[in-house]
Amino acid sequence: MMRSTLQLSAASGDATRIIAITSPSSGEGRSTVVARLGLSLAASGRGVLVVDADLRMPGLHRHFGMPDGLPGLAELLAGQADIAPIPTSWPRLHLLPAGTPSDHSAEQLQSPFFHERLSDFTETFDYILFDCPPLEFSEALEIGALADDILLVIRDRFTSKQALRLSQTRLGRLRGKVLGLIINDDRTT
Repeated sequence: MMRSTLQLSAASGDATRIIAITSPSSGEGRSTVVARLGLSLAASGRGVLVVDADLRMPGLHRHFGMPDGLPGLAELLAGQADIAPIPTSWPRLHLLPAGTPSDHSAEQLQSPFFHERLSDFTETFDYILFDCPPLEFSEALEIGALADDILLVIRDRFTSKQALRLSQTRLGRLRGKVLGLIINDDRTT
């Protein structure tokens, strides 16, 4: 459903190319959503880059059977020009793992070098999906500001109303970018 929503939005003239996917807290299923959405978009013939931007608790690489410790976003943020996305075993789907973050990785999201590389990636890939940290960390908002759209992932019977309200407040300035809410483990059906 989300793949179709993104593709229809892009077909109608909206530039839905960079999507930030975040959640109120850890454990909501955000990385799983990023991996599955990336696979779905790639299966439809689109070039997709998934980026593990959770520099505190990276894990997106495990969804693609890749080992820990691969260089990635943290090294790119540190200015290493030779960092490139890694092809996965699925056609048209690439991964930029989190890498090994430094103490200043979050601040480096604002660097001109990162913006240049992100611009380069938009010329290569149809969709760039950022697996952002939870909204309790500023990086989610910084990446959200760069993104065309934001998806918020919550987990049924896990996410508190207070956490959801706090997320709404934190996303307040970016509200026009919030494309939707994904409810994981919905047990009401």
